[in-house]
Parts: sequence; structure tokens; C-alpha cells
Amino acid sequence: MKKIILASSIAFVLLGSTIFAEEATEDSVAGLYVATFDRAPDGPGLAYWVADSNLSLEGIAESFFDQNETKEKYPEGLDETDFIEKVYENTFDRAGDEAGIDYWREGLRDGNLSKQQFILAVLNGATGDDAELLNNKKDIGLTFAESNATDTELAKELMVDVSADRGSMLGSLNKLYAHLTHANENAFENNYTLDENGTIVSKDKSMKDIEKKEKKPKKDSDDDSYDDDSYDDDDNDDDDESYDDDNNSTESSD
Repeated sequence: MKKIILASSIAFVLLGSTIFAEEATEDSVAGLYVATFDRAPDGPGLAYWVADSNLSLEGIAESFFDQNETKEKYPEGLDETDFIEKVYENTFDRAGDEAGIDYWREGLRDGNLSKQQFILAVLNGATGDDAELLNNKKDIGLTFAESNATDTELAKELMVDVSADRGSMLGSLNKLYAHLTHANENAFENNYTLDENGTIVSKDKSMKDIEKKEKKPKKDSDDDSYDDDSYDDDDNDDDDESYDDDNNSTESSD
């Protein structure tokens, strides 16, 4: 009886969050990157999942667990409590409350809830300061993706000092701007600001323009693939495509 009640409760939470077959957007997939990988999405990866994967948001969340990056972060045999705590820390920079952890742990252990469903439920259930923090992390993530930067370590570093305070984003934006232009870490504030609504405003150009000093992917005319240390776009099989976030590559599978 207890299992039936728990399964019904979880189904209610998930359906109430409208995560089933939810269309993937840049904003929602950026949230998945934050909660799952604790980092900003790279541009090629975000573009693949949103525009080319033909997957719903839940399908993308499930596919994330096929990535080596995910397997390393959540190794086989990881206790459900540790998994739950990692997701809360990634997303909200805090531990989960005891009652919530007990609830989710039982669902995961009984098989009534998958890991990707748990992550989506956490994202959809964010309120108050948690929601503000998540929103700020997603905005930093989308700015990173828009700049076409692909440095995974930087993508993680940009999340460290972000808080529910919109102004906390400036430190991360300074770091990103400095990375892209090889300028000092105060250079961003000379070119960008946050308006009264906390929106990133360009003083003279868009963030897309500042990656011009970054190395661009070069097209190999012989094999029609991109030759770049951090991004490979191999020939795709229209029947089944998957994106490898570990090396920013698109792989074909039978």
C-alpha cells in the first residue's frame, strides 16, 4: 500500500510539473546542464540537443546519463542519498532537507522514479531563492553557450560564485569576457552592464562578437567533418544520433 501511495504521489508531482514530452528549449536544457553536470552548456552541445536531437526534454535528460561525464560524476553503485545531494548542490548550492531526501530516495530505490525524472522534478519545483539562483545559473550558462566557448573547466568555474542575487553574475561574466578577449577580469564591466531588471545589456556589441579571438572549427573538405581539439561533428546516421558532451562531438550509432 505504501508503494502505491508513493508511486501515485511521484506521478502527481511529475505530471504537475508537466515534464512528460515537454519540448526542449535552450533555457530548459541549460537547466539540465546545471543540475546534471554542474556547469554551463557548450554552444555546439546545446544546439544539438535543442535543434537536432529530436528528443523531448525528458529524452534529453535520459540521454545525459549515457555520457561519460555523467558516469564519472555519478559512478555505478553511488548511493541514492549521495546522488540526490549532488543534484541539490549542483542546482541550489545547498543540501536537501531530510524529509525531501527520504521521499526522493524511496522513489529511486523502488524504481518508481528514474534519475532523470528526479532531476526534472527538482528543476520544475524550484521556488523562491532556489528559483532565482537557478535562473541566474541558466543565464550564465546561456551566455557561455552563445559565446561559443568550449572550455569545460571554465564552464564549471562560472557557476561557483553565482547566487540568488542578480548582481552576483558580474564576477562570472567578467571571467568569461576575460577568457574570450584575453583581457583582465574587469573588462566585462567596461563593455556590459546589468539593467534595473538584472538583464545583461551590451554597451557596444553582442556577446557573440567577442569570441572572434577564439579558435574556430575548421572544415576538412576530404571527410566533411570539423577538425578541432574540442569539437568533432562526424557523419550522422539519420536513424539514431547521440551527442557526446565529454568531447563536444556528435556520434552515430546503429
